Amino acid sequence: MILHMISFHLRGYLGYEVLDLENFLFFFFMPWFFFKAGMFWKMDSIKNVVVKGYCRLLKPFIIFSIIGHLCFCIRLFVERDYNWVHYVLSPFKALLRYGCVAGNEPLWFLLSLFVIRVLYTLCANYKIHFVIVLFVTALVGFLCNLYAPITEPRYLGNVSTGLFFFTMGNWLSNRTLEVDGKIQFIIAITLILYIVYPSAVDLFYNKVLYGNYFIWMIHSVLCIITINYLFRRYPMIDVVGLKYVGRDSMIYFVIHRLIIYSVQSFFIYLGYGEINIPEFWTALILSIIILPVAAKYIKV
Repeated sequence: MILHMISFHLRGYLGYEVLDLENFLFFFFMPWFFFKAGMFWKMDSIKNVVVKGYCRLLKPFIIFSIIGHLCFCIRLFVERDYNWVHYVLSPFKALLRYGCVAGNEPLWFLLSLFVIRVLYTLCANYKIHFVIVLFVTALVGFLCNLYAPITEPRYLGNVSTGLFFFTMGNWLSNRTLEVDGKIQFIIAITLILYIVYPSAVDLFYNKVLYGNYFIWMIHSVLCIITINYLFRRYPMIDVVGLKYVGRDSMIYFVIHRLIIYSVQSFFIYLGYGEINIPEFWTALILSIIILPVAAKYIKV
């Protein structure tokens, strides 16, 4: 999924059409990250969750947001924007509105996941039934999508919806045998929904791209269950290269946008337009080279 995200961002940030077959098939890639995080959640105190969350999520969020903002400042300078407000105050405004800074926007996921882990731990400690959590989070996410004025702060929608998938992942993590017993039915429904009612939501914006919000939620969960089953049932699918990428996914995640953003700034400096083939191939080749090297020498 991390490779799909990088592919998605390479094309999306560089101005190419991203609503293609790959994105049609992997429409559930962001719910998958929250779902998997929920699968590995363990009961703990709020204090421990906050401390661990800071080390694993907030620390890389802060470090690579600062680096992203430096890339953003270079971009402003290249574009001859010398307004000090954009250099000094814009990152704080972006954090309040979007939960991320320009220059490394995908890091919104780390901040949202940190909040989600804390909220879920609170719910677990106060013994709030998972059905209530699922219902409330799905409803809040849907309402944020339904009413356009509730698009900011942007994390209101993606935290609530992310918490839905996190909760679902944790609840299903101890029901593998029950789920596997119904896997043929689940796969059938998954394929039928792909054909009859495909739905997709941009989780960062919490905005329906096509289809229905609740169908997207249900279909995403079914797809994730199917993928997890196939990787357990047929381990040869999980080839060696993918294992290494999965192990180093955090580095790939926090760095890939920096590469794309730097390449964009360089081609703007050279006088190229918004969309150009050399820019895309440069970003792709540098990503292939830099990401594995960074994963080897940088630890987060």
